[in-house]
Amino acid sequence: MITCFEKKRLFVLFILFAFTLLFASCDNEDEKDTSIYQEKESFENYLTEKINGYVEEKTSELVDEQTSIWTLQPIRMLKHSFFVNDSTRKGDWYQAVVSVGLSTDSINSFINREIDTYNTFHKGNEIEYMELNSLEQEEIIDDNAFSLIKELEYYGAYDLIDILIGSFVAYIVGWVIGFIVAYVFFSIFTSVEDENNTICRGIGYLFMIIWACLFLWLTYKYVVLSMELENVISSNIINTLF
Repeated sequence: MITCFEKKRLFVLFILFAFTLLFASCDNEDEKDTSIYQEKESFENYLTEKINGYVEEKTSELVDEQTSIWTLQPIRMLKHSFFVNDSTRKGDWYQAVVSVGLSTDSINSFINREIDTYNTFHKGNEIEYMELNSLEQEEIIDDNAFSLIKELEYYGAYDLIDILIGSFVAYIVGWVIGFIVAYVFFSIFTSVEDENNTICRGIGYLFMIIWACLFLWLTYKYVVLSMELENVISSNIINTLF
């Protein structure tokens, strides 16, 4: 039978074992993190991947923030698609690029923090900070990117219209067409009102199904265009920087 003293001793041993594993894990993680800073070639390869990853991550964040259908952005997209000139729209997107962390200064700071870490391991043999080329609006939001933006916001605007009134309009239009079809058909062959209403409802539901398919198609196009826009903007930034 295990005594109270032995239970306490086992508990203490368990705590010590847990802390040993924790510190060993931290040591391994530190070794993994710092190994890339030991050699210049390894660091340069790591830094290139890190920059690409940073730009891609921030670009994805940019497009998500600007085009999310679960926020107020569809209202902005509706406004921009029909009431705002191209110059203003480009300027708004460029400001969003800067705000999300894709300005020259933000990327410079990100890179130079990594260089600072590298230099701590190479006193007397430091590498110089990078000075990137300036990112101008025309280089980031070029014709290709803006063409995708206009198409994407156009679909976003119609998605908003679909969400608000699409299903209602589709059913009403279908019901009216169904009523006309039923009226013409039954005025020739019969005059049963219940069957008339059945046809009206049936065609109304059919139009709602068509609307649902259209909505899914618009959503699919929306996702595809978002991915294309992310690739174009991130490529524009990388190509301009280097």
